[in-house]
Amino acid sequence: MCEMKLIYRLIPLICVALKFYTIQGDVFTSIPRMRQLYLTEGKLLDSLQASIEYHQAKLDMLVQQHKKILSQRTRDGDTREYLDHPVDGFSLIKRLSRDWPLIMNIMAGNHKIPPTLLQDMQTFNEDTQGAIRGLTRLQKVYELDTDQLSDGWIANSQAFSKLNAADCVEVAQFLSQRHEFVL
Repeated sequence: MCEMKLIYRLIPLICVALKFYTIQGDVFTSIPRMRQLYLTEGKLLDSLQASIEYHQAKLDMLVQQHKKILSQRTRDGDTREYLDHPVDGFSLIKRLSRDWPLIMNIMAGNHKIPPTLLQDMQTFNEDTQGAIRGLTRLQKVYELDTDQLSDGWIANSQAFSKLNAADCVEVAQFLSQRHEFVL
C-alpha cells in the first residue's frame, strides 16, 4: 500500500513534468516559424522601400516638370504678350505635344484624366508641325539668322522662351523633309 501511495504522489509530479516538457517542445518548434515570419517581414520591408523609392522618383519628376512648365509658361503674368510671340506659341504647343503626354502617362495610374483632355492632346502633333512651318516662314520673311530665331528674336521682339537644341533639330528636320536646306 505504501507503494501505491508513492505512485499516487508521483503521478501529479509526472504530469507536471510531462506538461512542462510539452510546453518546451511547442516553444522550441515555434521559434523556427517565428524566424521565418521575421525574414518574410524583412522582405516585405525591402519591397515597401523599393515601392517608396519608385513613387518618390515619379513624384520628383512630376514636381520638376511642374516647375519647368511654370517657369516657361508666362512672362510676368502677361498672357497676351506671351501668346502673341510665335516662339512662345511654339514652346506652348511643343510642351503640349511632347512633355504633357509623358506627364499624363505617369499620372494615369494615380489620377483620373478627363477624356476631353486626352482627345485634345491628339491634335497637338499637327499643331507642332504648323508652328514649325510658321517659324520657318517668319525666318524667311524677316531674314532672321538661326541664332536670332533660336534666341526668340523676331522683329525687335524677344520671346520669353528660347529654342533649345532639340527644337532647332526639329525645325531642321522639318525643312529637310521639305527639301529646304537653308536655315
